[in-house]
Amino acid sequence: KCKADKDLEAFHIRKSGKYGREPLCKECKKKRYLANRPKRVNQMRIRRLRSLGVLGITVDELCAMTVERQGLCDICGQPDTAIAGDGKIRQLAVDHCYKTKQVRGLLCTNCNVALGAFKDNIETLERAIQYLEAFQTKVKSTQENTNVNCISRNIAVGGDSERNRDADG
Repeated sequence: KCKADKDLEAFHIRKSGKYGREPLCKECKKKRYLANRPKRVNQMRIRRLRSLGVLGITVDELCAMTVERQGLCDICGQPDTAIAGDGKIRQLAVDHCYKTKQVRGLLCTNCNVALGAFKDNIETLERAIQYLEAFQTKVKSTQENTNVNCISRNIAVGGDSERNRDADG
């Protein structure tokens, strides 16, 4: 489809393609991608608005929820920092129960993906918390032992240097 004669290296590898390459060269493919990007972004916005209707909330209600939360995630309390396809920071995701379609709140991308990865399973989330707490306890006890050793060394070193200062002075 790319009309120019180019080396095979100018085309992305594609096992199912003719000659094992993409029909468009890398340069033409990038141009096509950039030309269609605004269309894709609008499609994403339209899809988001449709999903709000499925969840039973309006755009005004979503705006009110966002203002009420000051644009912060219900779990981590931070604003979303993920970048959307249009280069702007993503809006908070509308979290909902997949069974009942009931809206639970607004989440940043990280928290939304994390809940999805745990499949909203409370028992698994609790085990994850126990796992993190056990590691944190282990780290704290290691640090305390290290601090005790450092303090005892400092006392010994400090004591010697004070004796040396007294002897000199």
